[in-house]
Amino acid sequence: METKKRALRQCLPDIIQKAATDATLSLNGRVWTGTIVSVDDKRILINAGRDVGLRPGIVFEVFGEGESITSLKGQTYHLPGPKVGEIRTVRIEPRRSWAEPIAGTAFKSGQLIKVKK
Repeated sequence: METKKRALRQCLPDIIQKAATDATLSLNGRVWTGTIVSVDDKRILINAGRDVGLRPGIVFEVFGEGESITSLKGQTYHLPGPKVGEIRTVRIEPRRSWAEPIAGTAFKSGQLIKVKK
């Protein structure tokens, strides 16, 4: 029994490192999406900040409401609808950011945003 514990202690750091590397590669391959939280006359609040690496000047495409799909396990996924405009980040906070519109006018809370490529 002690031999198994010792072997596990020796292998565990490598197992954890491999799992972390695999998870990072998987996440890096996905396109980040966020949402508009609120809109006032001149500013748009979005649901991400420094926590996901945002910085001032990043341009997002904004999409209207699209279809919703519910999985067999009950999870609902919202698909983007038509593009309604673009916004640019101007102030970044730890978990949220402020943006300003640069194209379009039909912005409202709940709309999907994606980094423009």
